[in-house]
Amino acid sequence: MHAFEDFRGQSAHIGQLKHDFSAHTFVHAYLISGPRGTGKKSVARLCAMAALCRGEGEKPCGQCGPCRRVLSDTHPDVHTVMPEKGKQTIGVGVLRDVIAEVSVKSFEGTTKALIFPEAERMTPAAQNCLLKTLEEPPQDTVFFLITDQPGALLPTIVSRCRVIRFHPLSAEE
Repeated sequence: MHAFEDFRGQSAHIGQLKHDFSAHTFVHAYLISGPRGTGKKSVARLCAMAALCRGEGEKPCGQCGPCRRVLSDTHPDVHTVMPEKGKQTIGVGVLRDVIAEVSVKSFEGTTKALIFPEAERMTPAAQNCLLKTLEEPPQDTVFFLITDQPGALLPTIVSRCRVIRFHPLSAEE
């Protein structure tokens, strides 16, 4: 997906996200929850593209260097946070590395985006480690916590995020 218009379903959420990211007025953390297969990760990547886009007109343009690098998973300012190889959970060590990374100026001098495709896999200790960063976020950094199990996240984490709840898609969507 290269544009917000390409996304089907969740139209109210998509419209708000398009506005926020096109105008560069987004908040520092989003919790996108909902059933599997509803496009949560795709929307997060699209938002990251829009935040980093340097093209003219509609954001994201899908054609500029930053957009192409986000699409190919090679943008140095977009990080996907996953468990360490061979582990089932995201531990404190991974979060400390992420926090160290976001404290450094972005590679291209714009926004940094961190995408947690399975945020529920963070251990409680890792979530507490992230909490301080969500309370005092680095400038021009946006976090996308994605989950189909929002109850697995600490209430203090949820309270620091703009919560977006995706609904199941209809057969035609």
